[in-house]
Amino acid sequence: MPDSPRAHRQKPASPPSTPPRRRVQKAGHAYFWTKEEDRLLAKALKSWQRTSGRELARRLGRSVAAVENRRRHKFGRVQPTPRAWKRSEERYLGIRMDPEVARRIGRHPAVVAEHRRQLGIPAVRRRRAWTRAEDRLLGTMPDPAVGKRIGRLASTVGERRRKLRITRYPQAGAFTPEEDRLLGTMSDPETARRLRRSLASVLQRRQRLKRPAFEPCRPWTPREDALLGKRPDQEVSRRLGRGLAGVIRRRRILGVHLEEWSASSARSGIIRKWTAAEKQLLGTMPDGELARKLGRRYQSVSRMRNLLERPRVRPAHHRGWKAWEDQLVGVLPDREVARRTGRSLGAVMVRRRSKSLAPPQVFKRWTSRENNLLGTLPDAELAERLGRSAGEVRKRRRSLGIPFPGAVFPVRQWTRDEEALLGTDTDDAVARKLKRGLRAIQHRRELLAVPAFGRHDWTEAEQRLLGTDLDRVIAQKLGRTAVSISHMRRHLGLPPAIPPGAAPRGTKVQAA
Repeated sequence: MPDSPRAHRQKPASPPSTPPRRRVQKAGHAYFWTKEEDRLLAKALKSWQRTSGRELARRLGRSVAAVENRRRHKFGRVQPTPRAWKRSEERYLGIRMDPEVARRIGRHPAVVAEHRRQLGIPAVRRRRAWTRAEDRLLGTMPDPAVGKRIGRLASTVGERRRKLRITRYPQAGAFTPEEDRLLGTMSDPETARRLRRSLASVLQRRQRLKRPAFEPCRPWTPREDALLGKRPDQEVSRRLGRGLAGVIRRRRILGVHLEEWSASSARSGIIRKWTAAEKQLLGTMPDGELARKLGRRYQSVSRMRNLLERPRVRPAHHRGWKAWEDQLVGVLPDREVARRTGRSLGAVMVRRRSKSLAPPQVFKRWTSRENNLLGTLPDAELAERLGRSAGEVRKRRRSLGIPFPGAVFPVRQWTRDEEALLGTDTDDAVARKLKRGLRAIQHRRELLAVPAFGRHDWTEAEQRLLGTDLDRVIAQKLGRTAVSISHMRRHLGLPPAIPPGAAPRGTKVQAA
């Protein structure tokens, strides 16, 4: 048959170097293992250390994972041959503790202990005692070098060195004793430039040694010392170009006292000494008038008068608080008290605080016009328009069940049947019945002026009994708690009753 073009394109058959891969029957997605493959796997298992899993997988035409899974399924886990012990490793047995030997030779402590028992070597129960010669080597070289020299671990050497409070041998980049002595003797930039180190390392080392920073100080000359005390310290500081603290320190070291100078210098902001004549005037007139007379600040005059414990003289236009004015303080708002008494708001607040009274809470009633505006604008914008706080507007809108402008979820409206249940039981029980929140129940009940369950209003006869006897006695008579009696009495502004035999508050009992 003549050669055809297709025959020329076919590759010549080459003798197979390896046996052809034989396909086995499939079962789902996995190949079945044949008996010949299992025999080859068992034969390779006898020399598992010499035949690798990759070589066996190549021979069988399978993956390494498939060969490993089949081996474990057929023959179980094969423990590898343990690593043989060397003489260099066995010489540590019995000399050091088993964990220390295990860390040194890279074995498990249990393996080390088992091999030591097989050799009949007793265990080391205690650590080898440190000798004086070994202690003298600590800190003279790095810990690993010391451990290698004396036959100990570097961690053991470091623990012993820290226990004896011996500093570590300076490694590369550490500060030497000569460099430490230079810290603080000159500025940090100059020290860093001289030691050829970074400024951050010098600053960190100086702070670790708790050494103060270098403060350059120009030596004082006799001409500069002669100016101390003759002129104010601020003026001397400006003339000499030195700091005010340095001038004051130098003057105190030399024991130089300040001299007196005119009041015109005081008006220029220069501190001057108090004279005996000025101190005699303290407390004889109001502080403001004396400050203008002496050319000093009001704070300086007031501070000096308090130091000398002189009484304060009030100005002639000062007027004391009258009885009817004190009755308004703490009852009406501070602004209203200031308007009625013709005093400043600050004076009213100071008077109220001196009497330990809390500012009264002012409740502004809501009108029908304001209620109609709720929900038409955002709470913050409506609060600014109505002159109220945003929290007050939000609370009123929620109590009326008005949804927020642009709200996605509708607000559940109150029905007459639900409002009829308010006050018939506790708020918790009503909330569970109506499936509403506890705060919603409380807000709605307070809005409709419905008293809480189990409470009754105060009558005029009960209010007249308050303050006539002790709170606990009145509580027993009225069937109320002592806390409610005390709260209602303070609300009405009634003083507590004085127990029999007790002296009124503020009176002194003279000894017989």
